[in-house]
Amino acid sequence: MQKNFYLIYVFSGCGLFFAVWFCRAFLQTYKNTPLIDKILLAHMVLAIVWIFMSFSGMYYPVQHLSSLLGVIFPVMAIAAGGVAFFNGFRPAGYFLAAWSVLSAVILVWALRGMGVIPQTPVITYFYPVAVALESILLSLALADRIRILRLQKRALQVRERRLLVLSNTDGLTKLYNKRYFDENLKTEIIMSSNLDTPLSLLILDLDDFKKVNDVYGHPAGDQVLVRLGEIIRDSVRDNDCGCRYGGEEFVVILPGTDKDKAMDVGERIRRAVCADTFSTADNKKFSVTVSMGLARLNRGETGTELIERADQALYRAKREGKNRIVG
Repeated sequence: MQKNFYLIYVFSGCGLFFAVWFCRAFLQTYKNTPLIDKILLAHMVLAIVWIFMSFSGMYYPVQHLSSLLGVIFPVMAIAAGGVAFFNGFRPAGYFLAAWSVLSAVILVWALRGMGVIPQTPVITYFYPVAVALESILLSLALADRIRILRLQKRALQVRERRLLVLSNTDGLTKLYNKRYFDENLKTEIIMSSNLDTPLSLLILDLDDFKKVNDVYGHPAGDQVLVRLGEIIRDSVRDNDCGCRYGGEEFVVILPGTDKDKAMDVGERIRRAVCADTFSTADNKKFSVTVSMGLARLNRGETGTELIERADQALYRAKREGKNRIVG
């Protein structure tokens, strides 16, 4: 009988230890309620003392310690839950309800032990029913916490994707930037080599763009850059990659595209640029043209070599009179 007696207190001490652990972890008291968290930590230490005292046969001190902790801990748990709920942590509502039920159980059984409440069938069944209700409420609290964590994870993933897009996007034209171009070109060259498919590269440069900025102002120059970005997006396929390479220079990676088809894409862009008319704030009208260099990937060629050949073709287009494609 004595052995069973100390085992009851051992299991009770373990129950308190893990209940406090759950409370601290679930409500994140170390962050939300530091003072209460220190008190709960003290509860965990005393629960360990409680367990060792039970093994040592110190039953009367254990009874006093268990009574003290049994009164203080529910109060601390409810206080921590109240603070968390007040701070907007929704699952704390279920937690508060669960601990309110448990506190009612403790109170009723304490009053019964003191003889204030008589032992009746209702009191007999009150404990298992209340414990079952507490378990249901804590399960709802955990389910709500898991749901919130999933929502937070999803929001974090969306934020990370948005940051990734922003880090790879030119702020003015909304095309990809040079950083993305460098990485994407490496990937496309590997794919082209492995699949033995053509890959072409267009380099575009606005003709006499410095004069546009000098004569019509930088806002007008930005207007031209934005429009060229729109034209490039409208002129290429979804799997093509249009990028702002720097300043007034743009590049288009055309996977699975041979030189003739790439020439058609470049001509489509060139005609669209020529057809546009721009206007300044004081209603001055002007037009621009664009020159392009085209290169098709050769077997065993690196990205740097491909860019260099396309760049040389662009210089020839400039020397031969601008507003043309050379490849």
